[in-house]
Amino acid sequence: MTEYRLKGLRADRLLTYLAALGLTRVVAQVDPGVRTWWVGDSLRMETSVDDLRDVLVEQYKPAPAFSPWNGGSGFGEKDRNQRAAVEKVAAGDTERLAAFAEGYATVLRVLRRRDSAAVQWEKQRLVVELRNRLPEEALAWLDAVIVVGRDDNGDDLSFPSVYGTGGNDGRLEFSAKYHQRLLDVIPEIGAKSAMSLAWATDALTEDRLTLLVGDSAGQFDPLGNGSPGTWSVGAGKPLVNPWLYVLAMEASGFLAASVTRTGQGQTRASVPFSVSASSAGPTAGSDAETGRGEFWAPLWQERLGYDELRQLFDQARVTWGGRIATTAEAMYAAAKSHGVDARVNVLYRYAIAQRNGLAFIAAPRDRVLVKPRPGIGIALSIEDRMSRFMRMGTKNAPLSQRATVQQRAIRRHHHGFVATDSPRAAREHLIDWLAALTAREQSAALSDPQREEITGVARPPRAVDAMAHLRGWLEERPEHRLGASLASASFDQGSSDFVTLRELLIGSPPVPGQSGWRAPVVRGYGIRPLAEVLADVAVWRDQHALGAARQAGRGLRMVSGHTYWCRRDDVTRWVRGDLDAGRLDRALAACLSLDWRDWPRAAPSPESDLPDPGFAALAVLACAGVVLPGYVAGDPSPFARQGLPDGWPLRLRAGRAAEVVTDAVKLLNRSRIAPAAPRLREATVDAATTDPAPVAPAAGGRERRIAMPVPVLVSGDRHLGVRLAAALLAPTSIGYASRLGFVSTVTDLRTS
Repeated sequence: MTEYRLKGLRADRLLTYLAALGLTRVVAQVDPGVRTWWVGDSLRMETSVDDLRDVLVEQYKPAPAFSPWNGGSGFGEKDRNQRAAVEKVAAGDTERLAAFAEGYATVLRVLRRRDSAAVQWEKQRLVVELRNRLPEEALAWLDAVIVVGRDDNGDDLSFPSVYGTGGNDGRLEFSAKYHQRLLDVIPEIGAKSAMSLAWATDALTEDRLTLLVGDSAGQFDPLGNGSPGTWSVGAGKPLVNPWLYVLAMEASGFLAASVTRTGQGQTRASVPFSVSASSAGPTAGSDAETGRGEFWAPLWQERLGYDELRQLFDQARVTWGGRIATTAEAMYAAAKSHGVDARVNVLYRYAIAQRNGLAFIAAPRDRVLVKPRPGIGIALSIEDRMSRFMRMGTKNAPLSQRATVQQRAIRRHHHGFVATDSPRAAREHLIDWLAALTAREQSAALSDPQREEITGVARPPRAVDAMAHLRGWLEERPEHRLGASLASASFDQGSSDFVTLRELLIGSPPVPGQSGWRAPVVRGYGIRPLAEVLADVAVWRDQHALGAARQAGRGLRMVSGHTYWCRRDDVTRWVRGDLDAGRLDRALAACLSLDWRDWPRAAPSPESDLPDPGFAALAVLACAGVVLPGYVAGDPSPFARQGLPDGWPLRLRAGRAAEVVTDAVKLLNRSRIAPAAPRLREATVDAATTDPAPVAPAAGGRERRIAMPVPVLVSGDRHLGVRLAAALLAPTSIGYASRLGFVSTVTDLRTS
């Protein structure tokens, strides 16, 4: 056995990749035991053949390839040059051309029947007749270029993208070029043996020692087509190595399309390792460009025999989420989730796009390693949810510019998440993807037609499933933790009806027992500053919570609970205005797209800073952390508790922060406090306050000052009241007050 290193047959050009497949098929004619594999991007071959070039020049049997339905294929009235070429190949009186001649004779007989028919045949009838009568050797080309069966657009014929639209790209007819190239390389029909051998040498070794043929390889080789900019003084002449083109056409034997059924009885062409076109990717692409599809060329490190290779392409196992991959994103996800045949280690992504006038080219887009990536499974639940949003918009009801931009952002970050190999980049794309979904859902909820469309969308993905990407992100910055805490908040509406912050900001579809869409309680989320929107939610909560929904005997328990608790000093820093508003907006938008109900509850993380005394006083009341007179300490009933008094959120929203904080301190000083705990000093908190340290009665009735440095709220900040009102929606507990030296009688600090 001889091992060949075929440096000229590389995977980074579609022409040379297809030629590698074609060479395997040709060598298998004389050595069925041939084995191939890839090292890097170059083909390796192990065979009993002593010289591959001799097989090509002297023994190769061309596959019958004809496209009589195309103009310029050699079968039309005006196809004089093309007809001369195909007739010359078919007239070669040698064994190696016998199959070609038989196929050509069959095509002529079918065309004579068509011409003598009383009713003119449509293209579909011609293709069916050819498929029923052509010899087996000719069916490989037919199945690779055209498929009979109504597609999703209602057409009766489908065209696999690798070989154009039925074996042609505009005026460039592939089978006719194939016939001309056979005349260049087969000595029995006029080719010069020395030139054919030299071209074979260059094709296999990547040498450039022989003058190439001045003709185009079409979409298979964009660099050799002579487009503008390929020469120092303008457009260069198109050039092609005849053997590379011939072998690329021989590769059609591996790329036979099959008919698969879609919904409503329709069919479509299913081509090995081919998906629909997408502009997303690491190289340049445009949503406006026309694309026929994509071909993801597989590379394998394992030495595969010819039959194994046929099986690899026949099965073409690429699945994502239990379904055949039909998009670029599904291909990426399959490559990173054990969804690709285990023998494949690399996929080369080619986009068949219209880029040179009306002509198409096979543009290399990416080189994708087939390697599992932990955590990619979260994309499945997000894709199920986003699919309804991405189907919105028709010619009769086009999307607004804002909605179009939002959908592009969803598509871009979806692609970025599944395509990247970097855990950090995947995490950032995931957050932006979720945030973009929240923005799109919000805008759709404000439109009556779109609101009806998204009524049946899938439930939000579970936050616990996103843990692989979220855990480190949550610990990274206070904005991230605070956004997650706010998104996990729930509010008691009475009668066991709980709503989340997401439903209050965006709205929610109808549920059993509810007649219509639940509208958001405030408008302007995503447009107005976040603190103002959340402050309005706090005001709404104060004014609309009735009876048991208030969860306190007096006043209001602002939030029923949080599944995820941020650190207490995260909230304090927010109140002070120390957090990045943009980061917090992004974090909250992303976390609103997740379902936090199953998140594992945990105690609050230890804080590293002291809370503001004013916010600490409000926090104790907001969580209903004070026992009312007449109740014993530790009474579990919510009716035994003092909550946030009525109207206080509105006063804060109006900018009266100093007054509200002062009233809170007074209320706490009148409340029942544990005997061993000191009291807060009753004082107005304003810009002049420099020592708001709490005091406590000392032995003998004398007061002693507790030396405890604490931050001070500055009443001169006109946005302070808004931030305080918004912060009432964040996780709060009596632990805030305990940090200043007092504990409510409701519960001990260790259990808060």
